[in-house]
Amino acid sequence: MPRLISKDQLERTLARLEEAFNLIGYIPFMSVLSATVRAIGGKAQALLGLCFAIGYFCLLGFTETRKIKHFFHLKSSFSQILHGICNIVRAAIEAVPFLGLVVCLPYDRLLKKRFKYDVENCTDIEIEGEEISGS
Repeated sequence: MPRLISKDQLERTLARLEEAFNLIGYIPFMSVLSATVRAIGGKAQALLGLCFAIGYFCLLGFTETRKIKHFFHLKSSFSQILHGICNIVRAAIEAVPFLGLVVCLPYDRLLKKRFKYDVENCTDIEIEGEEISGS
């Protein structure tokens, strides 16, 4: 039976991959390769976020228990949609040789802003006796 990984493990892995793609994205012409993979990943991330958002929205309307937990997951799903869109935009920038170097390198190194996954942002909280990671 295959072993499933947790959401936190998945997010940590995705964060490391994004940071690696950031470095590749600074290299002219190599950035086109990382941009292609990032765009595919961004589309998948946004689409999965949308699917989960729809599911959690439905759960909010049809269940009386665990509404806070469902709302938390709905918020996280919207965050994934936005994160995916940001990856698509960055991919479009990196797809143009030298533009990733000129735009993304200063953004990453000087502003040090990065759309972080839930697992990178906060501590664990407990809702209704269940531990939930992220915020």
